[in-house]
Amino acid sequence: MTAASNDEQFPYSLALILNAFFLVNYLLWAIRPPSRTLAVLLMGALVFICLAMLLRGKRLWPVFSFWVLSLLVTLWTGTPEADARGIWMCHAKRILFDNTLYAPLDSYRTCMNNAYPVLYPALAASLGRAAGLWNEVFPKSVISFLYVPPLLLICREFKNTFEATFFLGAIMLLCNIKLFNGYADAILAVYSAAVLFLALNTSIENPRKIPLLFALLSTSLAIMFLLKNEGMVQAMVIIGVMFFLKNENWKIYLPGLAFAAAFYVLTWKLPLISAQVSDLGVYARSGVSWRIIERLIERLGKQNEVLAILWAMLKEGALFPVLLTGVMIFFRSSCSVKVKKECLAAMCFVGLYSGVLFAVNLSTPLGLDYHLNTTVERVMLPVNIVSLAMLLKVLFNDRDNLGAQPGKS
Repeated sequence: MTAASNDEQFPYSLALILNAFFLVNYLLWAIRPPSRTLAVLLMGALVFICLAMLLRGKRLWPVFSFWVLSLLVTLWTGTPEADARGIWMCHAKRILFDNTLYAPLDSYRTCMNNAYPVLYPALAASLGRAAGLWNEVFPKSVISFLYVPPLLLICREFKNTFEATFFLGAIMLLCNIKLFNGYADAILAVYSAAVLFLALNTSIENPRKIPLLFALLSTSLAIMFLLKNEGMVQAMVIIGVMFFLKNENWKIYLPGLAFAAAFYVLTWKLPLISAQVSDLGVYARSGVSWRIIERLIERLGKQNEVLAILWAMLKEGALFPVLLTGVMIFFRSSCSVKVKKECLAAMCFVGLYSGVLFAVNLSTPLGLDYHLNTTVERVMLPVNIVSLAMLLKVLFNDRDNLGAQPGKS
């Protein structure tokens, strides 16, 4: 294997190691919670794994710089947001002090979405155990580590450090404090874009790469399942889209999705069922879970509410999908098959997942104004980040293919 090939594979290998680390840490809290000594070793190993980005010269410097910056911001800022404190940090604190991954699955504070997956809180709990103390500031800094694997996969798509740095700068402008405030939405959105790119790059035509790509796809999908409930939907939408666009690769896509689903069911869904905890969250708490479809149909008949939902979603998530669509329309006669397929995959994800969000907004038992004002900006992040990443990839990395002869890949 040549040096160039090694450099090309290094981001994949490093991302896989980090994905495996997060899943092993999660399993430790489920099976045998780490002692303080082990937690110190785990956190130390995690730092050294991220420092390995310096081994490949300037190519990975943008991601390394983002990691360092996110560490500084998260360590220097508090956690004032209600859900960040009341859900993610609260779950992490309970895991730490109750000494089990399944601490949230009891009747205590049922208003705090105890059924949410806890991969992120489990990592925060390990940091708390390593430090030997707890507060609502430093544990959320683990989000800086969670960003590294998906950003490695995305930035690998760009040809040089300038393009990767431009993308990371655009992400920071788009997400601003939502990248660092303790929520999981931005992490999940970045993973969605990374998995889409990874699926597009996955092919059975190169047997030597199949084990690495399969392992990376499987672990990334499992992490999406275990970050938030929405991650399951996003993962299934991505694999569904890719199955129809590149169905020759179903031997990789479907087993990868099956691994993620099995990992989620065995380590989280079955314990939920055993503890009789509903993962419908606010729907179950409001006592109207049986009325979800009824409420959805009822709101469809109210023009002002439908328009309010559409306007809120368009205001927060229309810009980059529209720009990506505009690029494709402008270059439709000279765009290569490769670029068309990439953009079609991104737009299919945007359209399908937006449809899911529209249905969720229609069926919410919360007051519509409150729901739209507090959630739409966050839940539209996957739409924005996927379309932004694909737009920049096309304009930077695939610009030569925009002028390719029609029908040529």
